[in-house]
Amino acid sequence: MPIFITTFSGAQLQEAHITSAQDLQATVPSLVVGSNGQGVRDAPTFTLRGQGSTFEGSPGVAVYLDEVPLPAPITLSNQGGPGNFLDLANVQILAGPQGTLFGRNTTGGAVLLVPNKPNDRFGGYVQGTYGNYNDRELQGVINIPLIPGVLSTRLAVESKDRGGFTYDVAQHVWRDDVHYITGRFGVKWTPTSKLENYTMAYYTDSHNHGPGSINEGINVPGIVGTNSYYWGTTGGAIGCNPATTASDPVSCVNQASYLTNLAAQAKAYGPRKTALDVQEFDDILTWGVTNTTRYQATPDTDFRNIASYAYYDGNWAIDSDGTPYPQYDTGVNGLSKNASKDKFEAVTDEVQVQGKALDGNLTYTAGTFFFLQQTLGTNSYYGLSYCMWNLYVYNMCSAMVAPAQFTFRSHSEAAYAQGTYNIGQLVPKLQGLKLTLGYRYSWDQIDGTALFNGLFSGHMRSSSPSWTAGLAYNASRRLLLYGKVSHGYKAGGFNTYSVYPNTRTFGPEYDTAYEVGLKSNSYIGSMPVQFNIDAYRTDYSKIQRAAADYNPATFTEGAVMLSSASAIIQGIDVHGIIKPTRLLELGADYGYTDAYYTKFPYTPNLSMYGYTDCNGKPWLAGTQLNLACRPLQYVVPNIFSAYMQYTLPVNESLGAITFYLHYSYEGAQHTEALFGSQQPFELLKSYSLVNMSLTWQRIFGKPVDVSFYVTNVTGALYRTTNTDTWESLGVASTLYGEPRMFGIRLRYHFGDE
Repeated sequence: MPIFITTFSGAQLQEAHITSAQDLQATVPSLVVGSNGQGVRDAPTFTLRGQGSTFEGSPGVAVYLDEVPLPAPITLSNQGGPGNFLDLANVQILAGPQGTLFGRNTTGGAVLLVPNKPNDRFGGYVQGTYGNYNDRELQGVINIPLIPGVLSTRLAVESKDRGGFTYDVAQHVWRDDVHYITGRFGVKWTPTSKLENYTMAYYTDSHNHGPGSINEGINVPGIVGTNSYYWGTTGGAIGCNPATTASDPVSCVNQASYLTNLAAQAKAYGPRKTALDVQEFDDILTWGVTNTTRYQATPDTDFRNIASYAYYDGNWAIDSDGTPYPQYDTGVNGLSKNASKDKFEAVTDEVQVQGKALDGNLTYTAGTFFFLQQTLGTNSYYGLSYCMWNLYVYNMCSAMVAPAQFTFRSHSEAAYAQGTYNIGQLVPKLQGLKLTLGYRYSWDQIDGTALFNGLFSGHMRSSSPSWTAGLAYNASRRLLLYGKVSHGYKAGGFNTYSVYPNTRTFGPEYDTAYEVGLKSNSYIGSMPVQFNIDAYRTDYSKIQRAAADYNPATFTEGAVMLSSASAIIQGIDVHGIIKPTRLLELGADYGYTDAYYTKFPYTPNLSMYGYTDCNGKPWLAGTQLNLACRPLQYVVPNIFSAYMQYTLPVNESLGAITFYLHYSYEGAQHTEALFGSQQPFELLKSYSLVNMSLTWQRIFGKPVDVSFYVTNVTGALYRTTNTDTWESLGVASTLYGEPRMFGIRLRYHFGDE
């Protein structure tokens, strides 16, 4: 069934220097890529048309590698590790509810990473890259047909080492660095024309010094003021004494002065320097094996089985307040490396039957999907979440050092079927009209235990259908019109960071999307033109949203996951390409998203002095609030990008020289779930990026390519995430996007690659 799909070929990925998930930011209509407040750069999260992943929840936009969803940690909402863009045939971004045709059910969409498979041609390449910030990359691919037509293998490896761009003046370390090695090995076995087996294994080991969190400010009144959010009207009785004079070292006056000066110092450092009290790190070790078997039972019927096993071991320690003060630290020096934050395994198995029937007028797919992800043992980590004590009693913070532990098990089963029928076969006047119907039913169960705010457990079981129905009409050989309606569902979950009994689990979310569009391939004079436009409206209900939480009775900071709001998300996506000449190609993409809540009831467990709901009602514990006027998180109303690709008119004996220029604009986005603009710094401002490259292929007829690239040509300074903890922890910090990066890439081909 036709839907709005954005596809990048392997050549386009190379030319645009798209080497990671973050590089897709602002290049796809309605797609937002960011850390979503998590403060770890190895945790990029996809939000598509206003829908995406939720902290502690299953992905709203699932990322697939070789038709299998990548493992998703519990303490972060990334999927897989770095290096997944190595040796890809293409990347496909599918918008809207998914699940009736393949894989896992999602409400927002899917990102498909399709690796190059082994083939019957011997060949490969070796590629080296060197750039600023001491960027050193080495990549190699070799394809070997062991038995032509029967057995072939493909190996791809990559090593990337790049220095950081944010300097930690306290720890004397460059943050925001990159260091990983990754590899992928595939074997394709075709013993007969009817049987094919493909096995792919991957491995990634990543280590870096964590992000350069930049402090944006300290909520001094919220920590030590007369109406402190944490300590009530007693004014911070734990961290300071409001009754003492300024001469007393534990007075609130001294505490306020210290925090104010600390924020001023952080501001003076600027966006590329920080001072942290945690020796940050971010380590990921992940590997997996996928086996795909296809058997052609009849000329019109194929049976497929896709089985996988994945292992993920992730650990990190982050100074999330961005200061030397241990206000919001998710790690403890010397202890955090003792145990993993996320250590789990994931198993999937998908059985499919694909075929044609009714003289080829019906194409169909039916299947079952099994998914199991569970922690290996008890995941433990040492966390120093916050510390309200002032400078003079700093050593008391050691009392907060304690291990948090959790176990987690997510189990899902589903059955689905989708078929497309040529209606023109029945009614000749409707030739070119096709009807698509799809249905899925999913059963989900999530169980967990946590030692965080005491020992507690949670259990969530849910089930629901997903479905789609649509029509597609070939009005002409070059014009396709379509419309569809689809319904999606995403399971609820267990909150390992719960600090109140009523926040230990959260429910599933649902959406129904309506979509119409056209796809055309035509000519303006002699110029080929491709134009796609898609308009959609999504009714989104029981929306999963994450926010910081705090329990002053137990001095515990955690998180709350909600599933109570409803919203309307509507917009248009446009894609166009024109080739004025054989040597020049121009393209542009635009996404407009309009999103608003229709209802958002919320009953807080903690009173917040000075905050109100949409009706002006004070933020009091146990009072139902109306938050429907709040903006939706991670929604960018306007995303625009355009590119120019020009091939220089040189003699073929010299090779091919191509210049590529890309411009992207991303509008402002709100990042806070509950308080909206009442919380400072939550709005990420709009920004523009310019990237360019010059590539010379087959230099003087030799199998050598060289490419010069520059990203963020103008050196734009832009924020990519915000902690959104101003009211809960009294601090806010941000991460800035990459500065200008440039380098040279040299590739040597051999064989038939």
